[in-house]
Amino acid sequence: MSMGLLPAGFRFSQASLATGEGCPRRFYLKYLRRLNWPGAADPAGLALERGADRGRLFHHLAVQHHLGLPVEAQVQASGDPVLSRWWDHFLCHPPQGVPKGEVYLELELWVPLGAWWLRARFDKVVVGPEEVCIVDWKTGSGNRDFLESWQTLVYCFAACEGGAALSQGRTLLPEQVSLCYWHAEKPQAPLWRRHGEEAHQQARSRIESLVGQLSGLENPDAFAMTEDPQRCAACEFRAYCGRGSGVGPGWEEEGEEEGGDLPLELGY
Repeated sequence: MSMGLLPAGFRFSQASLATGEGCPRRFYLKYLRRLNWPGAADPAGLALERGADRGRLFHHLAVQHHLGLPVEAQVQASGDPVLSRWWDHFLCHPPQGVPKGEVYLELELWVPLGAWWLRARFDKVVVGPEEVCIVDWKTGSGNRDFLESWQTLVYCFAACEGGAALSQGRTLLPEQVSLCYWHAEKPQAPLWRRHGEEAHQQARSRIESLVGQLSGLENPDAFAMTEDPQRCAACEFRAYCGRGSGVGPGWEEEGEEEGGDLPLELGY
């Protein structure tokens, strides 16, 4: 593959792949130039920041709860009725069908993609004797089609490719990987996806195709702006492209922080 402007060792994720497919220009501004978000001070941007902070706190509380730490005092101290409702749902309506096994929280895996890496960070992974189940806690918009998202594709692919590390050296077949989305506003209707060999090969082809396209772009102008005006209206970087300022109310981050703990690097 051509290196283009991508540095060796660049870490692709479900967020950067979704961005690169939807608008290569936004991918360039966010992941290669690493520009700051210029629209945080407008009302829509501030509202989204507050929602993101609430989601991060919920995830933090969920991890603490799974570690056996008391968190109810933190929920009450927040004075946030939305967070309190989410927490009640979390305690009263856990997803059904998650297998028993060893539990890993905030697990991060990297798998190689030629000169680059594919990064996946899971909220929770349960490793049983015959299968691996990924559980992802959702707190953002409940209207997105998570099962058809880049997150589903990347998480299942990465879990399967990194199966030896997850399952103590045992070979992990694609059909042994499942993914459950549990949404705090829809706790009794989790979404499930069972991976499989056909889905795995389709995921590999789609990932490699997009990575090949992005890695072949050799100058900033080659990263074209989207032609979809709805994407621009909801983009936090639109001021850099001369397509408005601030961020529209429809914008929502892809749901993944780009920082994180030290990764577990996996080779083939």
